[in-house]
Amino acid sequence: MRPRIILTCAILMLLSLNLRAAQATDSRKMYVESFTINPGETKTLELRGVTDFALGGFQVRVKLPEGLSFAKSKAKYANLYDYEDEGNEIYPSWMIFNREVLSADDPNTPQDDTGALTLLCAKWNGEGSYTQGTDYCYLTFYVKADATYDNSQKILLYNMKLSNEEGSESYPLNDLYVATDGTENYEDDNLAKKVWIEPFLIEAGESKIVDVKVKSDISFAGLQANILLPSELSFTPIDGTSYIAAAEPFTEWDYFNSNLRSADHLRVISLSYSPEAEALSAGTYTLGSIQVTASEDASGECAITFTDGSLSTPDGTRNAIDNTEATVTISTQTAVSDITVSNTTINIVNGAIMVSDATSIQVYTLSGALVGTTIVTNVEPGYYIVVADGIARKVAVK
Repeated sequence: MRPRIILTCAILMLLSLNLRAAQATDSRKMYVESFTINPGETKTLELRGVTDFALGGFQVRVKLPEGLSFAKSKAKYANLYDYEDEGNEIYPSWMIFNREVLSADDPNTPQDDTGALTLLCAKWNGEGSYTQGTDYCYLTFYVKADATYDNSQKILLYNMKLSNEEGSESYPLNDLYVATDGTENYEDDNLAKKVWIEPFLIEAGESKIVDVKVKSDISFAGLQANILLPSELSFTPIDGTSYIAAAEPFTEWDYFNSNLRSADHLRVISLSYSPEAEALSAGTYTLGSIQVTASEDASGECAITFTDGSLSTPDGTRNAIDNTEATVTISTQTAVSDITVSNTTINIVNGAIMVSDATSIQVYTLSGALVGTTIVTNVEPGYYIVVADGIARKVAVK
């Protein structure tokens, strides 16, 4: 078995990369080809890549939509790797250090990453060969469609990076949505730098804690943003005094402060300026958590807005980021099985929520997580909130 020190050094090489932003191009990309899959079918998918430099490592997270699941929890090595059998254990010359499906039971797993397959791979020093230019199959993985999957959803590849052979530079790639109906894939056209909250659902009169996220395509050592609430919501101290609870790694930064400038305006600033609190590499992070309370008479949709945000590089260069909005749905409804609202009908059929004659559809769990936006949403048994054309209803799926 190889010495542990080699594995440790290789991991540290990947985790301490000096990141350089780059767009995915024909000469530098990672992808999965679009495909079609039948209900109940298991499909083998190839994660492929192209580089214009000698590749020394890569990382990616794979998030499946409702109706698809990983048929096996671990990816299989493909033709990029050399094999070597040592005591009934396989050690390719490239080693995948992390190839797990992130669990909701792990307190370190952000809600948005629950169920994602994480793949982190680096080359063993001095062994095997680096790849450049050729379109390689990096590895394969398996997905299975449930009995009602309708091919309307897409697989998300995100947190993608390619690193050079020395491990001194890494190149973030745009998020990629992989079509499961055979149509073309498309890249995420969201902002490369942003602070935001995912859309969520809240009951009238309820207080809810939600995560604030930050995304950057550059290394950064400072950030600031204004969080503005609509009249239907108010800030509630998350621990009795603070209005935002910092998450790692921002807890290690030298300065993290929030200032409630008015009832609906929270200013957040965080800075790292000492050698012990290093800048963060390009990527997506959880900045912290805020708690909001919906008024007793609130209902319908509203929006939380992030304004006047910026990310600062280690040398102090300020990079402004555009405003973002998070849609919040406030519900006051009770549970039913089949309902008709105006011309919109919501039915529960074979474990799926079906919405007809609606131009806008959102399906949430009771915790507020968005799980579907299409006519048919396959879900596990339980209670869900369906928002059709702005009207919210709670439904029971048995």
